[in-house]
Amino acid sequence: MSKYIHRSNVALMLLVALGLVLSLVATQLGNHASAQTVQFGDPNFQSTWNRTDLPVEQGVVSRSWYWGPLKGSPTRIMFEQYVDAPDGTGKRLVQYFDKSRMEINNPNGDRHNPFFVTNGLLTVELTTGRMQIGDNTFVQRTPANIDIASDVNDPNAPTYASFQGVTSLSSGDRSGQYATQTINRAGDVGNDPSKANVPGTQFVHYEGTTQHNIPKAMWDFLNEVGPVYVNGQFVQQRLNDPWFYASGYPIAEPFWANVKIAGTANVAVLIQPYQRRVLTYVPSNPAGFQVEMGNIGQHYFDWRYNPQQPIPVTSTPGGTTPTTTPGIAPTATPMPKPIGGKILYTSDMSDTSHLQIYSIKSDGGSRGNLTHDPSNNTQAAWSPDGTKVAFVSDRKGGLNHIYIMNADGSNPIELNSRFPSKQFRPRWSPDGTRILFTGVDADGFPDGEIFVTEALAGVDPVRLTENSFIDTDADWSPDGKQIVFSSNRDGTQSLYTMNADGSNVKHITGGTDGTADVEPRWSPQGSIIVYRSGDPANADIYTVNVDGSNKQKIVNNTTNDWDPAFNSNGTRIIYMRQLTKQQLYIMHADGLSAAPVPNQDPNVNNSQPDWFDK
Repeated sequence: MSKYIHRSNVALMLLVALGLVLSLVATQLGNHASAQTVQFGDPNFQSTWNRTDLPVEQGVVSRSWYWGPLKGSPTRIMFEQYVDAPDGTGKRLVQYFDKSRMEINNPNGDRHNPFFVTNGLLTVELTTGRMQIGDNTFVQRTPANIDIASDVNDPNAPTYASFQGVTSLSSGDRSGQYATQTINRAGDVGNDPSKANVPGTQFVHYEGTTQHNIPKAMWDFLNEVGPVYVNGQFVQQRLNDPWFYASGYPIAEPFWANVKIAGTANVAVLIQPYQRRVLTYVPSNPAGFQVEMGNIGQHYFDWRYNPQQPIPVTSTPGGTTPTTTPGIAPTATPMPKPIGGKILYTSDMSDTSHLQIYSIKSDGGSRGNLTHDPSNNTQAAWSPDGTKVAFVSDRKGGLNHIYIMNADGSNPIELNSRFPSKQFRPRWSPDGTRILFTGVDADGFPDGEIFVTEALAGVDPVRLTENSFIDTDADWSPDGKQIVFSSNRDGTQSLYTMNADGSNVKHITGGTDGTADVEPRWSPQGSIIVYRSGDPANADIYTVNVDGSNKQKIVNNTTNDWDPAFNSNGTRIIYMRQLTKQQLYIMHADGLSAAPVPNQDPNVNNSQPDWFDK
């Protein structure tokens, strides 16, 4: 076997892909990356934040935050109750920022849809007291007696509850008129005609959906064009597209109030609540900060989890009674775990004649050599509990067989010594009791067949496929009930699924362009498969739904990219990129923010990674 891991079309179809990545990684954002390490609950949360707020953090533009700063703000990531979650868990992933809450209502939805991540109808909930825990399920609580647009505990400032009486009022189309109405803490409405002289207060848009008017200063803000971060670079685009993406529609007219801001009392501020945000207009602020998003993310979190007064609970119209007690701090499982764990990989680092298996921490530290035998040792895979490693070695007569060793490299044992064929690409079952592999070049199956064996030495394997074609690169579904694999049985190497016993084979990818679809790996959620496709000299990485729909190219460059695999929660993909040498890279599940695993020697080949951090 050559020391170069990928050297022919046969090797392309038989060598192992990546292992499960079981850690959430905060990756760098190219030359514009933040110097700090920040945790996001999902890669789409990060790309959404990056788009509008990374330019602010990096000093590319001087304007107000859309979501809020990361430095000095708490990381509030959790699974929050949502009874209509499509995955049946009764929860959805959310992350709180100063100025909003990001949420994923359907984790199996289209990640390329800009509304895959939404921010909740927080203003509606805070002004009405109806806390939403499902599509049509609510808990009736007290409207939030929290200052809506001022310093904390300003005794004269209006609160969310102050707006309860005006959110249902409509004044009709007032285009050309001016925002002059006032409101106080008690919710009393007045009028100050002098405010018509303030620039930016003329109504320029009437939103018929909710029958409210938007003044020029806020309409310009909602339609602003400026620097945003997209696909690894800063470009000029609309900050909101469509204009209501972040804010939703207005739920009341704008009202003036005199409040305390940064310790200064009686600052005139125009306040308009929208479905998802609160906009404020302070004409005395400097340019770029006159219109801002209120800190509704902070306010809502405090209202929901840290109430300052008892919260009454009544019936939940439109749905079932919740099982959690409002007003109690969240007990949901936090996400994500800190960066950690070890990565197995194959390298020619210390032996130019043979490949050996190494481990390295995910932060690039504590590299260790696990195999030392004067043979080729490759395709290492962690057992689900992290105590064992399955790998391929030609140490016995040059014939590639599967071995199992302890996590520290000790006590290697041949798994199937009586099996006559070459064995490739071991994959542990989710319960750790069985191992999938490809058998090649002997006993009547010269091209490749899929086998499964008990993870015990001396037990004969069971053959799952039997034909004259190349069946290879098998991987388990997260529940162990299905297997995805690559085959050329329909002419072009493409992807198939089958039951764990080899029955019910389904063709899910494949075209007429002659390119090979290989190295499939199942997502932890069970809904998506990541794989490599294309010419062996310039292959790219794709994802596809398990039913074959929604094929997406997520890596598209002039380098050769191999061996993709998801991490434990489906937010990251680790893979090999062919530069001058083969190097390990990690990216978001949508293909953004790719960065090398730290502390790799650029003068050696590193490939076939598998990551464990339980």
